Amino acid sequence: MLYDQSGTRQVEGKLGDDRPHQAKAQVAYAFPFGTTLSANEYFYSGVPGTTEMRFQGAPFFAFNRGDLGRTPNITQTDLQVYHDLRLGRFGVQLGAIVLNLFDQDKVLNVNPVYSTTPILIRDLSACGSGDVTVAACGAAANTPIIGGNTNNAARNAAQAAAFFRGFDAKRQRERQVALGGLVPSPTYGLPNAYQDPREVRVYVKFAF
Repeated sequence: MLYDQSGTRQVEGKLGDDRPHQAKAQVAYAFPFGTTLSANEYFYSGVPGTTEMRFQGAPFFAFNRGDLGRTPNITQTDLQVYHDLRLGRFGVQLGAIVLNLFDQDKVLNVNPVYSTTPILIRDLSACGSGDVTVAACGAAANTPIIGGNTNNAARNAAQAAAFFRGFDAKRQRERQVALGGLVPSPTYGLPNAYQDPREVRVYVKFAF
């Protein structure tokens, strides 16, 4: 859905693959005795993270884009060394490639999904502006689901109307969690991808 929790404001901001800065440098030196050494250096900005929730089965960005901040900037150094030999009319190249030379392990992405369970908008007027816990607001009956407990077209329409009137997504989800109707992902907001660890490859190349 293209609206945030206000119900009227379209989602704006940087997309999840936005990297405003990227740079790459390569240097190489060929020694007179047949060995070549080269290095590649990479730099790129982190990407923005955006909380993803569900409403009537569709994902939406309740807090607009980028509410989880950006992942760290990434740097990586790759190294290659190879040596050329002649064996009669044949050529042989012995080489090694080291990816991520310094074994950097920065975070590449975080889990943006708060829960795969759709949120149900409730009437929270009984809670005032305070906590939405059971201790503060009482049982589920004190905060009825807008449109009723039965999942049907009438409730879907009432829920959609409530969505587009605007609502407090944080309080709504906390109330649903308190009542046991929504299970947050234990990995929400946590890293789920890192730079690949250092990798060393060796090779032999024959030229006929």
